[in-house]
Amino acid sequence: MLGAGMRPMDIIVSATKNAAAVMGKQADLGTLERGKFADLVILDADPLADIKNTRKISKVMKGGEFIP
Repeated sequence: MLGAGMRPMDIIVSATKNAAAVMGKQADLGTLERGKFADLVILDADPLADIKNTRKISKVMKGGEFIP
């Protein structure tokens, strides 16, 4: 996606919000909102500065609990 000229924010939106919408799951997934599932990753670096920073995972939360 980066090679096609997309900005990091657009890549993240495509992989989360837009992907949930394509699957018809936007009511439950894709964005951080009250009442939605919120599995997430905490990164050590800003993915908007460099999309490759999405590889620098500090912590993972699944089902409301951090995974060791």
